[in-house]
Amino acid sequence: MNSKLAPLFSLLLVAIAAIGCSADPAQVNGGGDGGTRIDAMARPDAGDQPETCNFTNCDGCCDGNVCNTTASESNCGVRGQTCQTCESGDECFSGSCATPTATCDEACDGCCEGNQCLQGNMTAVCGSLGNSCVACPDGMTCDAQGACEAAAVCDSTSCPDGCCREDGMCIATQAQSLSGCGTGGAVCGMCSNDATECVSGICVEDQPCLEFCNDGCCTSSGQCIGYGAQTSTVCGETGTCSSCSGNDSCVGGMCTLDTVWTITIDSAVVSNVDENGSTWDFVTIFEDKIVGLPDPYVTGALTNDVIVDWATQTIPNTITPNWNRSVDSYRQSDLTNEGLEFNVIDLDGITFEFIGNCIMTITEVELMSGSKNISCGPLVSDLTIDFAPQQ
Repeated sequence: MNSKLAPLFSLLLVAIAAIGCSADPAQVNGGGDGGTRIDAMARPDAGDQPETCNFTNCDGCCDGNVCNTTASESNCGVRGQTCQTCESGDECFSGSCATPTATCDEACDGCCEGNQCLQGNMTAVCGSLGNSCVACPDGMTCDAQGACEAAAVCDSTSCPDGCCREDGMCIATQAQSLSGCGTGGAVCGMCSNDATECVSGICVEDQPCLEFCNDGCCTSSGQCIGYGAQTSTVCGETGTCSSCSGNDSCVGGMCTLDTVWTITIDSAVVSNVDENGSTWDFVTIFEDKIVGLPDPYVTGALTNDVIVDWATQTIPNTITPNWNRSVDSYRQSDLTNEGLEFNVIDLDGITFEFIGNCIMTITEVELMSGSKNISCGPLVSDLTIDFAPQQ
């Protein structure tokens, strides 16, 4: 931070504008086409593809493009779901894996399929309180309580961050698979045979990037994004980059809750003379010089900011200022990635004099400890900053 900007800092006390970020264009290319294939490299047209297996043409489960209509423990699922393998000891009942029991009665929270107690929250297997499982009629879906109800309208308004299943259910991007992929309220689509995964509603093909990107994640265009360059919309430890949900931020390749911390400038100790050994302030009354102590205040911002975020009040005539002033709030990812920069300044009427400048790096451990104490140049010691998480 250029010390020559301090008059602007002390007079304006400007607040920083929120920093916007944009996603990698390749990440927002899924649109509403329900699983459009994104090529990592330019490829020739693959020609005619065999008919894909999905809910429109398979009452059983899909193993790639093969529809398995005979349920088994190694191919369990219904209505075009991806075939699942049941855990050891479980059996496949009506497309759901369940542990065999001797009887099924009112003690079952879901519904009974023979002697088996199933969850009862699927359109094809619906029920509760130990009643027999039923398949909901067309145009209806099964709610979480096991009751058939009119299917809600699923479209781009009600399902902006997912795709719509044929029964009207919105499938969020994080719950999607190769057999049902899409975003923007489009109909969930089946990814092609070339796709390896569904990421953020986009069918992604195998990428050479995955072979060498060891310290970051790969975009759908094959670009390796290192941890330091990742954002909440392009995040991942390995593999294909994905988007974080809600208010989570990307920290070290992982989507984590980005805590907001309130920063308080507590106190400091200032030298009683300036860098030339002279007193900070003095006034002349009847030819007598009366020595005065400095009138310190602090300005600050994130290290990479070029304009001051905030300033404390001025404490007159002291070398032990106690501001105890909450000045601003920052996300944890910004504090740990950038740190804070401070200027300690002596206000002399309408002029000023620098006392010290310093940059504070901040770790998660230091935030959790509640405070940090640093020197701010040779003339300022024990500058104490307090941290408090917002609830």
